Amino acid sequence: MDGQCLVISQVHFDKKESLQKQLEHTILTFNSWEEDMRHKYVNTLKEYVEEEKQLFIYKEYATFAIRYDQLFGVSAFEPFPIYLDGSQLNQVYGTMQPLVKTGFYAELEQMMAAIKTALEKLILDAQNTLEGEQTYFLQQQKLLEEKVNLLLQDNTALKQFTQYAGASFQSVGKHQLTD
Repeated sequence: MDGQCLVISQVHFDKKESLQKQLEHTILTFNSWEEDMRHKYVNTLKEYVEEEKQLFIYKEYATFAIRYDQLFGVSAFEPFPIYLDGSQLNQVYGTMQPLVKTGFYAELEQMMAAIKTALEKLILDAQNTLEGEQTYFLQQQKLLEEKVNLLLQDNTALKQFTQYAGASFQSVGKHQLTD
């Protein structure tokens, strides 16, 4: 929640009980927190779920979010998966959607390519701030991942990231310049 692991739990997608209800039950029965803290987390979870439900009403946004997650929220994305919450993803979508000229679905992969370019720049910028720190490779990777996540939590950095993705989407591609 908000980029922090609060509790580790097991949920079952094959149960009739919703994922939200299973998570609420886990939070409410986690004895390491005071009761008011448990209720605070449950209320925050409910707010997130409602916000996401509202966003996913729109088919184009839902497709955009799913495609983002398929490409960048998986372990195959190097150097590590990059997760955006609903609000962050909505910002990226809101920047790019008005730039679509021929059709959303026709340009979806171009949007994803522009996001990948922006993510690569964000990772490189974060890497440059870590240069000179003497750490082992695995520590370096973990520090880099933490730095990228911190940047994405910063409103100014997130705005720069979304603007870069939008500008990259609007730009003429290298392949068009060399033809």
